[in-house]
Amino acid sequence: MAKKNQKHGDKPLKKEDKKVVTIKVPSLGLKHFVIILGVLLIVSLFFNFKGGFTKTATQGTSLSGLVYMCPPTNCDTTQTNEWSGQLGFGVTPYEASWAQVPIGLLFEGKSVEIVDVSTESGFYKSICDSTQNQKACDMSGEAGKNQAEEACKAMTKNDKPQLEAFVVSYCPYGLQMQRILVPVHELLGSVADIKVRYIGSISDGKITSMHGDEEAQENLKQICIREEQPDKYWVYLNCFMKAQGKSDACSKEVGIDAKKLESCMTDPNKGLKYAQADFDAGNKYGVTGSPTMILNGKAASEFDFGGRTAEAVKTLVCCGMSSEASQCSTALSTDQANTAFAETYSSGQGSTGSGAQC
Repeated sequence: MAKKNQKHGDKPLKKEDKKVVTIKVPSLGLKHFVIILGVLLIVSLFFNFKGGFTKTATQGTSLSGLVYMCPPTNCDTTQTNEWSGQLGFGVTPYEASWAQVPIGLLFEGKSVEIVDVSTESGFYKSICDSTQNQKACDMSGEAGKNQAEEACKAMTKNDKPQLEAFVVSYCPYGLQMQRILVPVHELLGSVADIKVRYIGSISDGKITSMHGDEEAQENLKQICIREEQPDKYWVYLNCFMKAQGKSDACSKEVGIDAKKLESCMTDPNKGLKYAQADFDAGNKYGVTGSPTMILNGKAASEFDFGGRTAEAVKTLVCCGMSSEASQCSTALSTDQANTAFAETYSSGQGSTGSGAQC
């Protein structure tokens, strides 16, 4: 005879008896989907797991514990233990052969938050954003400030810094970076060389891109505008992002010379030549994802300065200056920029992010 459920007997679980777990997933790129699937598979195993968790009261939301999922070859929790100890909860390591990078699961009530464990500032910031824990928010600000100062000191300096942002035109995160660069270029364009470059290749005399031919042709169009009608480039980009990618309508709205554009896109000695220069630069720097930032010939990260925000990227560019320009004292938005096509710069969220790329 089958054993009866000790708590509910033979009766089916009532709606109010069922356990509901809310999993809050941050904005991640496609390459993180394997991680998310793994999270979904094992959350049920950990939901009632208590071993190693502490419940020391913290200011604001009470946190219950973090599971540190990691590849077997990269499972050192020393730093994460130090960071979590500041908030009064423990860390339980869990080796996951499918994990590409370490990732944290914060169990808080009936919610499971996915936590950035790659940097101290990212750790506190992700917990602050998801739980509004005041101590995490305070420590996020301090850690972020220290991280920015160290990153800034380490950067190669130039009298006129060169920022190269590698994107593809239909990538939501590439669009996010282009949206950020519009106000940054408006502020710093006279004191810094800010250039959007494109990722792709040329095969049998035809441009290609990671999301297909439509994207490849838009990449080529934007390259041609950048090279031959530079005074229209940033206004075209701004329109393209706001108008849901209505390329032809934006060309007319901002006054693109249609004949000049067509000549560039169809002449291999123009458009394809310009595009190949971008692709060669990307290969030189080892660029694989959209967006990728290169400052003064070296890889740079906006997340060292607060995330995908205009203020963070402005600060990054200013850190590449031999002598900081007066424009650097002008504050830009600290809101995280919208991804993909959107009429507005931001939805009003604080600076954060996971380094998502296409």
